[in-house]
Amino acid sequence: MHVTMDRYENDWNVVKRGWDAQVLGEAAHKFKSGIEALMQLKAENPKFNDQYCPPFVIVDKNGKSVGPLVDDDAVVTFNFRADRMIMLAKALEYANFDNFNRVRVPKIHYAGMLQYDGELKLPSKYLVSPPEIERTLGDYFAKKGLRTFACNETMKFGHVTFFSNGNRSCLFDSKLETYVEIQSDQGITFNEKPGMKALQIGERARDAILSGKYDHVRVNLPNGDMVGHTGDMKATVVGCEAIDKVVKSRHFSSFNLSASSNQKKELSYMDFAMAAASWVQLSGVGKGGVWEACKEPAHSTRTSTLGRLELGLVNKKKNSHGLSAAKAAFRDTASLAGSAPHPFQPTPPQPDSAQAPLIQFEFVGPDNRAGETDPIPEPQYCTAPSGQKLLRDVMLENQVELYGPYGKMMNCEGRGMCGTCLVEILEGAELMNKRTPAEPYYLKLRPDSWRLACQATVGDGTNGGKIKVKRRPQKGNPLM
Repeated sequence: MHVTMDRYENDWNVVKRGWDAQVLGEAAHKFKSGIEALMQLKAENPKFNDQYCPPFVIVDKNGKSVGPLVDDDAVVTFNFRADRMIMLAKALEYANFDNFNRVRVPKIHYAGMLQYDGELKLPSKYLVSPPEIERTLGDYFAKKGLRTFACNETMKFGHVTFFSNGNRSCLFDSKLETYVEIQSDQGITFNEKPGMKALQIGERARDAILSGKYDHVRVNLPNGDMVGHTGDMKATVVGCEAIDKVVKSRHFSSFNLSASSNQKKELSYMDFAMAAASWVQLSGVGKGGVWEACKEPAHSTRTSTLGRLELGLVNKKKNSHGLSAAKAAFRDTASLAGSAPHPFQPTPPQPDSAQAPLIQFEFVGPDNRAGETDPIPEPQYCTAPSGQKLLRDVMLENQVELYGPYGKMMNCEGRGMCGTCLVEILEGAELMNKRTPAEPYYLKLRPDSWRLACQATVGDGTNGGKIKVKRRPQKGNPLM
């Protein structure tokens, strides 16, 4: 953000630019209407976008701002998320404020959509009570005596601290927790330095893991998010490549840092990838193998669920105290969960059986759309034991194209979360399970014969026969 909504006190100049325009009615750019402002700013800079829109004011025919804040005005900030509202709320509400010169402080009636910081009681007036989030991962680990390391750069520091801790900004136990903030770049747009601080975050995560001091390491690599918001595709690719370099660097040789004698051991790709996993990648409900051991109880909050998912990031170093405590924490937390399956989880395949009959498969399509003349792929054939596989797995194992025009798996994890594995069952639908709750969302406008391959179990372990599958989506727009 360039105006008003900075976060984690990274750059108060961002808030000042907004204060000058929105409160004082002063800005270098002056226009007669919002439409005129956007059209002229775009004409002056073809790369203009809303992420980095400069401050401007709307003025009357005399050049006077039409909407500065004055005494007795009412102001409501309607953001639900706290991170980009706290700094502005301080400027609007605090009498003793010295982060920048406000020049004039109107006596307004100010309320937030909710209270953005329960510890600071900020703002003092709000429309919706903040959620009470209990049993977060940090709280639970602290009570169990587990040692935690959390690290991120400023722009996402709160995601591994404040948000992770259930909107709590302080430590649960200063003797057990270490929080490291790496200062984000200031005064530039993120596409100018798309690598951001990924390397430094990776270095600190590596050192924390190898030190043996911590049972849990929690970091976030924000390049894809922050650089992606700029709309600069080339820079976004560079940012994602920076993440790849950090996570995939098996021996960390690219970091050019020497390891101490007790650190000269290989740290596996999986250990570091688990420790460096982005919060965003974990936040999709049902993602991650830990879900299999930890189903969501009906009464739990989203944050509690995320906390249990992150148990998979417990440091796997051979530390007898930490590892045993981590395992105990995982068992205790898992025991809190009920046995009800996740709503997007397909019917589990039946156990292997040498007596299971075979299902024969024929895969056809996808068809061309009107006006297209590409060759239609030849049919493909294979077999699989009844009741032991999902259709998605059958297709992947037999190299049957699954993702149509997408051309690759993208971020598909096979749990009905992306809707890219569309197929149509032409024959043998009676040999498959019924649609799961995940499928109507993506298939609500499609015939009953359409399925998500990741949700379709082939056979029940006792039946056999033939299933004919037409691959979807058709070339081009999958909804055409």
